[in-house]
Amino acid sequence: MNAYELTRRIYAVDSWWQPVRHRFRRWSSYDPAGNTLLDYDKFVRVSGNTAVLAETPESGAIVRIWAASDVNRQVRMFQGGAGQPFLDAPLPALFDGSFNNRTMLHTGVDFNVTDEKHWPFVPPFTRIHRGAHVCRVPIPFRDGLRVEADLIANPRVGLFYHIDCLLADDVRGFDGRFCYRDFTVRQAEAIHANPLAFYADELLGARRLPLQGRGDRVTLLRANGAGMVRRLAYRLTDVSLEHLHDLRLTISYGDRPPSFHTPVSLLYCAAFELHAFRSRALGYEDGVFTFQFPIPFRDGITIALESVTGRTFGVEGEALLLDREPPADALLLHSHSAFDVGPDPRRYVFANMPDAAGRYVGMVFSCKPYQQEDNEIITVDGEVVARGTGREDYFNMAWGFKEHCEPDHGCPVQSGEWPWQDLQCGHGYYSAYRLHFNESIPFRHSFEAAFEKDHDPGKIGHGWASTAFLYLTRPQPANAIPEDWRSWARLG
Repeated sequence: MNAYELTRRIYAVDSWWQPVRHRFRRWSSYDPAGNTLLDYDKFVRVSGNTAVLAETPESGAIVRIWAASDVNRQVRMFQGGAGQPFLDAPLPALFDGSFNNRTMLHTGVDFNVTDEKHWPFVPPFTRIHRGAHVCRVPIPFRDGLRVEADLIANPRVGLFYHIDCLLADDVRGFDGRFCYRDFTVRQAEAIHANPLAFYADELLGARRLPLQGRGDRVTLLRANGAGMVRRLAYRLTDVSLEHLHDLRLTISYGDRPPSFHTPVSLLYCAAFELHAFRSRALGYEDGVFTFQFPIPFRDGITIALESVTGRTFGVEGEALLLDREPPADALLLHSHSAFDVGPDPRRYVFANMPDAAGRYVGMVFSCKPYQQEDNEIITVDGEVVARGTGREDYFNMAWGFKEHCEPDHGCPVQSGEWPWQDLQCGHGYYSAYRLHFNESIPFRHSFEAAFEKDHDPGKIGHGWASTAFLYLTRPQPANAIPEDWRSWARLG
């Protein structure tokens, strides 16, 4: 786990099916009193004018920093109990491209490809978008980490933040230096320009198989033995938006029940409207639905589209299939679909694996009416490892959802520029996605992820629907969404 390898994996879908060799932990400004409006300026501890934002005695790497509001403060990072920081910089420099590695970085750095002084805190690894500060630059540390920041007098609101870390299971051979041996910005820029692009080196040995059929159930692909499906791209005919709600994409391993089962409209952020978008794993553009989650299989696979109401539809497109047997420990793609109506103060559980091992890699989520102040709580093997500061913060946004799309997150559909103005009259909605690459969340025995609810009896027609994506060590039946899941979206 060195910085070079982690940087190259920032948008690498193939890391998802690989076996788990780390643990996940987040530090955040979550308010322990549970008040979602006060999820700022909550720290590990405060000493004088210094706040500790994150602290661990273990080795690992920071893989995501998200921040909002009053970020204008100095930040220092220490490793291994050192008295001097290895990074000492204004916090905005981690996001805005002004980082100077000559003066702000105090550890071994190898620039044998470039002498760019702002590397590695450069776009698109970093960005600021309408108040949301996101840094994807991996920051390795060895034998402990402490992140400090200066307090500021009379803040306007305070600092909202997440610091997501991978913690190493085995540090033998671990490179804890802040060391980069390649300049991968060009590749990252190409991925941002076209996240759905499939590069030639990824296609070596892949067979292109036609997808074609008509009926109320169409088998897209059936294969025996072992292999890996790399990509599905298909068009649908005689399908309206309402029909998309009835269609289910299913994936079954061997002769087992489906392990992946979700409505097509929910999968492609089309619970309310169908808009074009491109992410690294999912996209819709010019009438083509693309699915790029890698799907290893060991004893056969069946991928199908079926209409739960018996409507006839047509499909045409292609699949990419690698006939090579995946590693014996390759993880298998699963889904967990859920929906809920309210108002109801109970948590909205969007993933629940009570007896499983693997990793959580993201979700698509739709909501009506517009709500944002619902914090995520992620529990791994019975222990809470992450708490959020607002639902839009989980989706790498801030101060509400905004229509935009990136390889790892986005909001393809939103009802207006500031939809929260429609809260009390039951209008306003959005659909969003978040994919976890380096910051995927491994679990060994159980996993649960839920959103708290910003419970307000005065709001009309609460509704949530989602599909979570997980890779597991063994096939399990998917949690399928009921046929009437769309009823909540029409409330109010």
